[in-house]
Amino acid sequence: MFTNVTHAKGDNVFPSKEKQNEAFGMEDRFERMEEIGRGSFSVVFKVTDKKLDGQSYALKCVVLPQSEALRKPLLDEVQMMNELDHVGIVKMFESFQIMKDLLHVVLELVPGSSLRKLLDARGALDTSVVVPMARQMADALHYLHSTVHIVHRDLKPENLMSAGRVPDNVKDPIEPTELQWKICDFGVAVRGKQHRGGDYSDAMLMKLNCSRCKELLFLPPRKKRGALREIEKVKCPKCGHSFGVEFEFDKALDNIGLAVDVSDDGQTMDMAGISMGGTAGYMAPELVAIDTGLKKGKGALSTEEAQCLCSTALDIFSYGRVLHYALTGIHPNSTYKEERVASAAAFVRRPSFTRSSPKALVRRRTLSAPAQALIAALTAHEPEKRPQANSPAIREWLDMMGSSVDYASGAILNVGTVIAPKSSK
Repeated sequence: MFTNVTHAKGDNVFPSKEKQNEAFGMEDRFERMEEIGRGSFSVVFKVTDKKLDGQSYALKCVVLPQSEALRKPLLDEVQMMNELDHVGIVKMFESFQIMKDLLHVVLELVPGSSLRKLLDARGALDTSVVVPMARQMADALHYLHSTVHIVHRDLKPENLMSAGRVPDNVKDPIEPTELQWKICDFGVAVRGKQHRGGDYSDAMLMKLNCSRCKELLFLPPRKKRGALREIEKVKCPKCGHSFGVEFEFDKALDNIGLAVDVSDDGQTMDMAGISMGGTAGYMAPELVAIDTGLKKGKGALSTEEAQCLCSTALDIFSYGRVLHYALTGIHPNSTYKEERVASAAAFVRRPSFTRSSPKALVRRRTLSAPAQALIAALTAHEPEKRPQANSPAIREWLDMMGSSVDYASGAILNVGTVIAPKSSK
C-alpha cells in the first residue's frame, strides 16, 4: 500500500497496459506524455485519452487511505466534482479504481499556469488583467454558492489556473481577452447540509453530544506527538463538562489523529463530514479565531463554530485577498494581520512591504478608490458584512476599476455597509 507518493515512480501509480485492458478493453486508452504535478498524496500526468476524443487531459493519481470511513468522504468529493459544470471551474470527466489503493481522476487539462506562478514571475498585475479575472471569479463563485451550493474554502492564487497564453517574456504585456481563469482543487470543499470534506492532510472532524448538557460538539483531528494512541482531556464549551478523548494516528494520513473513543458514558461519536479548511493569509478572521483556539488547547468546537466552517463568507474573504495580491504583488501572508474593519481600509490604502520581497518584481503602493472599497468590503471582519458573489456592489466597483476615471471618494471606503456605489457619468 502507498502512504505517500512524493518519491514514487510514475510507473507505480500510472495505469499499466494490463490494467487498462482489463478495465476498458483497450490497453492504450491513456498515453502518458509527461508528469505535470506532484504532491504528498497525488501525481498528475498529461495524457491523451483515446476513449474520449484523443485530446489531451490531466490524469490525477490519488492515494486512497485504508480506512473505509475516510475513503467514503473522498469518493463523495469526487462525485461532487463530477457534477460541476461551469466555464470558470476545472472540469472533471471521469474517475475509476483499477489499481489497489489508488483512485484515478480524468480532469480538464488547463494549458496555462496558475495565478501564483504568474505573480511570482511578474509581481503586481495591471488592472486590465485583474478586472476580467475578478469578474470570472465572481461568476464562478456565484455558481458554486447559489446553483450547486458548494463552498470551496481554499481559494488562493495556487488554485486559479489560466486557460490561455501568457507571454514567456515577463516584459511582454498580457492580453486579458485570451485568458479564462478556472478554479481548481476542491479537496476541502463542502456542499449544502451534507457537508463533505476529504483532504488527507486535513482529516475529518468527529461529532458527539455532551452527556451533561447534550450540546453537539465537534472534535478536530490532532497532530501526532509521540504514541500511536493518545488520550486528551476535552471540555464542553457550553457547560464546562470535561471528559477524556482517545485519538488514533494513521501513517496514511501523515500521522493525523482522529478521535476514536470517549471516556464519558452516554456519549456516541460519528463522522461530522466537515474538515478544517483554508490557507494562511487567505483565511477569514472567524476561521483564524477557531484555528487559534485549537492551537491554544481548545478541545472541541460548538455547533456555531462548526457551521462557520461551511459559510460562503469564507470564500468571499479569500476572494478579496487574492485580488489584493494580484493588484499589489504583495503576498498576504507577509503583510496581513487579523485586522478590525477600521484598519482594513487603511491597510488597502497603504499596502506594506517586506524586506524579503524581490525588488525586481512590480509592487504597487497605492490602489484606486474603487479597488480599495471592493477589497475592504470583501475582507470585512464581520462575515455578514461581506457581499455575496453576485452583489451589484462588486460589479459596479469592478466597472469603475476598469474605467480610466478614478472615482476618488471618502464615502466609498465605508466598509461598514455594503452598498452599490453610484456610477459617475
